[in-house]
Amino acid sequence: MNRGAIRDLVRHYIDEPVQANWSDNELNVYIDIEYDELAWELLNKSAGFYWKSDTITSTIGVATLALPTDCIGVVERITDSDGSMLRKGRRYDFDITTSGTPSWFDIAGETIIFNVKPTVAETYTIWYFYTPAALDEDGDVPDIPTQFHSLIVYGTVISAKIKDGDDLMAIGTKYAKIKDKMFRYAKERYSGEPRYVHRGSGNYGYKEIE
Repeated sequence: MNRGAIRDLVRHYIDEPVQANWSDNELNVYIDIEYDELAWELLNKSAGFYWKSDTITSTIGVATLALPTDCIGVVERITDSDGSMLRKGRRYDFDITTSGTPSWFDIAGETIIFNVKPTVAETYTIWYFYTPAALDEDGDVPDIPTQFHSLIVYGTVISAKIKDGDDLMAIGTKYAKIKDKMFRYAKERYSGEPRYVHRGSGNYGYKEIE
């Protein structure tokens, strides 16, 4: 279900099929807020859902490399093209004035720091936690389990009804039941993936893969 379809269902539940008290832009703001909160709560409860791999290529003579733009700064592991895993170290112990084959890395903000300057352009595979893409267009689809897209609908309706002063009991109960079901589904399906990431003041914590 994309953002346009979500908004149409919200309009159905608030009994406003066309723009009147609520403009499309206003509803989009409420949809975005609900999606953001659900995604971050899902990341907190079952981080494996927002865990993926991507490839990045180093530059000869440069000991730093930008993280993927959707990475939240928590990197589980990095392997080179031969499958060898780089070890996680402390950048303060690195000598980035020398050249060689990187075997250690550290993360500083949005940057990977190698222990030495690479002598060849190496393609690395990086496993990391990512930030779900925002819903910028009506055709954009939320990055939560498809069968639970209705949560964004119900959450947005609740916010709209709170603003309008309407009764919330029936839809609030339904929302809570579906939300609990989504978290149980995610926990069961991704129980073998990385453990968790928590949100707070721009800092993210995680547990290492054993």
